Amino acid sequence: MKSNAMQNEIEIDRDDFLVALKPFRQFSTKNLQADALLFKEDSNLVISAFGIATEVPVTGKWLNEVRAPIGFFAKLARVLNSDDPVRMWLMDGRLHIGSLSIPCEVQAATGSEITVALDADFLTILKLRYEYSVDQIERAGLSKPLQYAESKLNSLIERSAVILSPINLPEVELKGFIQRWLQSGGGAA
Repeated sequence: MKSNAMQNEIEIDRDDFLVALKPFRQFSTKNLQADALLFKEDSNLVISAFGIATEVPVTGKWLNEVRAPIGFFAKLARVLNSDDPVRMWLMDGRLHIGSLSIPCEVQAATGSEITVALDADFLTILKLRYEYSVDQIERAGLSKPLQYAESKLNSLIERSAVILSPINLPEVELKGFIQRWLQSGGGAA
């Protein structure tokens, strides 16, 4: 979905923006594949990821939700130009902030329904598939972490099937068992 700058163009006080970005600096040392979610609520821009949300006052119009790699926001404070106010807009599938831009996903504003901790364990990420729709996972920016977790699980299943080969347990049966276990809330405390 492409959006023009007329529908999504705001200005942010540079100092306020730097304060809003501060909680996301912790993500710069992690190789996260997740996205941050940006949306306007009243007169504030909200930046949200992994249960952390910051708000910063803005002027202008912002009609959509935007997902962009969280690492971009983690590093943005160090490379943000000195322009004040900072101009942010969407154009041709890219999020522009000052002189910087990055590819992004634009979606209708609906709000994320999934909150996952930054240090969510492997099992918590795997269970997302059975607790939320594909669309909800995508809108929350958690598709990449889930794909990674599922790839890791498949690798573990393949290795486990080799170890269990003396009892003739087929890999497909092992995978089915684990999927049913996850679906039923496996590992719930």
